[in-house]
Amino acid sequence: AAAVTAFESLPTAPEALPVYVLVAVSDAYREQHRPRDSLRVLEIAAATSPIELEVELALVYTYLDLEDFADAFALADRLSSGLPITNSTFGSAVVKGNEDRMRAELTAGVAYAYGDQLEAAQTRFEGLLKEAPGNLELRHELANVYRWRGWLDRSLFEYRQVLTIDPELLAARIGYAYAQIDAREYSEVDATVTDLEKAHEREPAVDRLAEEWQ
Repeated sequence: AAAVTAFESLPTAPEALPVYVLVAVSDAYREQHRPRDSLRVLEIAAATSPIELEVELALVYTYLDLEDFADAFALADRLSSGLPITNSTFGSAVVKGNEDRMRAELTAGVAYAYGDQLEAAQTRFEGLLKEAPGNLELRHELANVYRWRGWLDRSLFEYRQVLTIDPELLAARIGYAYAQIDAREYSEVDATVTDLEKAHEREPAVDRLAEEWQ
């Protein structure tokens, strides 16, 4: 809310602001459940920098919030297929995985999951996980899809895999708590919610979990 207020009170025209500021403001609008304002700001950013990946990734999530699934899927697919799988420096024999490609692939999977195309999202995430088994964000998103499909044993297993490596990963802790609620594994949930509310005050995702648990 403070970010939105600061942006709306600026004397500077949005077109004159750096792209990363506009992306941050669009995220703030989305958190305030104002996706149309988010889209308006991102369209300004896209006009300023039409090939900026951060803008296009943010657009996918804004389309999802607007329930414009056709545009979300189309943009996510274009991003994930349009980036090379690997990166290499000219003249160097070293080849590295392309982090931007993985982010785009993850976003595409999330788009299909949020658009209720759970089988397509699962297939994408499982295929990616074979290539990058140590990617915790990817494994966490797959756990989410398993949970949404009602496959709680698979979901709980994947969350535990993630939290064994990074026990403080907030998104995974929240997802794991939801899965425990669904599986009626209540013994740990209350302590988890209490701990998260203390450590992440004013975090919307934690507030939503606390409401669900209540």
